[in-house]
Amino acid sequence: MKRKLSDLVIDMTIYPRMSIDKNNIDVLFEALRAGAKLPAIVVDKQSLRIIDGVHRFKAYQRQLGAGGEIDVQTQSYDSERSMFLDAVCRNASHGKGLQNFDRVRVINLGEQLGIEREQLADALHLTLDRMGELMTNRMANDAAGAPVQIKRTIAHMAGKPLNPAQVAANKKLSGMQQIFYVNQVAALVENDLIDAEDEALLPALQRLSDLLKDYLANVKAA
Repeated sequence: MKRKLSDLVIDMTIYPRMSIDKNNIDVLFEALRAGAKLPAIVVDKQSLRIIDGVHRFKAYQRQLGAGGEIDVQTQSYDSERSMFLDAVCRNASHGKGLQNFDRVRVINLGEQLGIEREQLADALHLTLDRMGELMTNRMANDAAGAPVQIKRTIAHMAGKPLNPAQVAANKKLSGMQQIFYVNQVAALVENDLIDAEDEALLPALQRLSDLLKDYLANVKAA
């Protein structure tokens, strides 16, 4: 059936991913411009909340505008739990894969909905042992003691309390190991690849230099 894009709803409380990937939207948008036919977006029949296809929805919005119409596949659910589990299963089995960061989010949201871990493991296509590892290695707590799923970049903070600034920084990290970022900056400097004409870049590098000097001085003094 056809529905207006403006009728469809993104509900982050049932969305398995931590965030919406702009790069994935760009790829899908270019595919649409080239005439590709994408799989139908799956929506809850009653609420029109998107179960599967948020990135496709965003790409269609860019192509057609909010008033555009697309084909959707409707699905009925008997509870929020079954709706969430279906969203997880669909997102875990095709399209852009779920990252470990997303999987921990799914486990947290699922437990809030009272879903058994066995059901979550099935939906995520994980063993219970692997789920346990993720909860041990990718979980910290905020200042109020609430669980926070952390990215691989700060995996060493697992099980530790994070202050508000650290929680905010975690959300912005891309998830690579810390040595990756250090080597990237070092490679740019060592090979004379810094864009000196970028007016924002040089002050940022100076700030980084100052932060590193203070950090290394404190490490040596400890």
